[in-house]
Amino acid sequence: MANKEQQNKQNNKTSKADENAYKQALHLIARDVDDLNLISALLQDAVLLAHDMVWDEKARIFALMVNRFLWEEQNEKQTEKKSEKQGEKQGGKQTEKQGETQKETQNARHKKKARHKENARIRTGIHFHGVTNVQNRGIKQHSQQVLSLLTLQFEPHETLTMPAGYIRFVFSAGAELRLTVEALNVIMQDVTASWPTAHRPKHE
Repeated sequence: MANKEQQNKQNNKTSKADENAYKQALHLIARDVDDLNLISALLQDAVLLAHDMVWDEKARIFALMVNRFLWEEQNEKQTEKKSEKQGEKQGGKQTEKQGETQKETQNARHKKKARHKENARIRTGIHFHGVTNVQNRGIKQHSQQVLSLLTLQFEPHETLTMPAGYIRFVFSAGAELRLTVEALNVIMQDVTASWPTAHRPKHE
């Protein structure tokens, strides 16, 4: 009986952990350039293999799966740090010793809590609808080639009027991909819980 209760408690803890993990999952739709720019920012430094990209020519859907870096969590941490600093300034008069003790306690607590969550990635799927052509440069299709996405850009079509145009993928090492689209119709969906990573992308 005791073992069964312990197992139930463990299952409840696991369920709550999974629920909290999936709360951070994003589901976004881009229908204009501003929307695409937001998705581009979230996908910066996403990594994938070349064979993780597929074009269904008949359905006119281009799909890819990436491991994206959770930049939004980094932004939240920076906001929290600013709030803490403001709170310290407005916290009234304290002795120097009390202030140092409180600060050390807070720093230790935050470091322990965020040690394995400082940097994280999540598995994300992106669908581009209305794709009529796909071109690439420096990409070995259907291969194990590792690609790192730098940005997504929208370019108007030379002859067709908006919303037709091109969606340009710029990868590191000079690789590029260009989709010809009838209109901007992009869906981004996180599909797993996040996991910690030791490396944070750096930009010069």
